[in-house]
Amino acid sequence: MTCDDEDGEDFCVLYICSRTSKGFSNQQTVKLNGCTEVYIETLQVFLHALNVPVQRSTLHQGVRQFLHRMVVCLDADILPFIPVAMHSLLEHADVRELYDFIPFVNQVVQKFKVCRLCCMFVWTGNS
Repeated sequence: MTCDDEDGEDFCVLYICSRTSKGFSNQQTVKLNGCTEVYIETLQVFLHALNVPVQRSTLHQGVRQFLHRMVVCLDADILPFIPVAMHSLLEHADVRELYDFIPFVNQVVQKFKVCRLCCMFVWTGNS
């Protein structure tokens, strides 16, 4: 997804936010630059956008891309948002969306370990 796509400028916001995060290599650099709250608030807005039925595929693609970057940039601060993200991205998912979702699950499991992820689902009632 790029801003040159014909999907419109609304999707450009997803792309730009993901691209701005490329300036940070880890959570420490995000915190040192005072960007943690900005990215968390942006993530909350994007997660709400997953419920919009228009351009669903493009929105999901952009949010998945942003989530990948937030796993790197926010580290453990992203954990409270993972259950909501997973539920929203997988609700009514077709085969292609499930396939596209696998790299994100893999990244989360590798980063935070399986047991921690399982505990998170149990705590939120998503078991």
